[in-house]
Amino acid sequence: MSLQACAVQLRYVLICAIALGLAGCGKDKDAVAGYQGKPDIHAWDSPEAGGAKTEWMRQVETRTLGQNEYARMR
Repeated sequence: MSLQACAVQLRYVLICAIALGLAGCGKDKDAVAGYQGKPDIHAWDSPEAGGAKTEWMRQVETRTLGQNEYARMR
């Protein structure tokens, strides 16, 4: 093959690679709509905690201290 034919093929391959690369950058219609699930809430706003933030924090602290080896060995 001649040098000019190789240059034409290389140019064609590069154009195809760029076109395929840019085609993969498009957004889906589902991605544009966003997340449609339930909204996030704080842990203390759950039905189990009843909205009592201080009580929930106390329970978490107690549970954390129960997992601390140093606190249990004292």
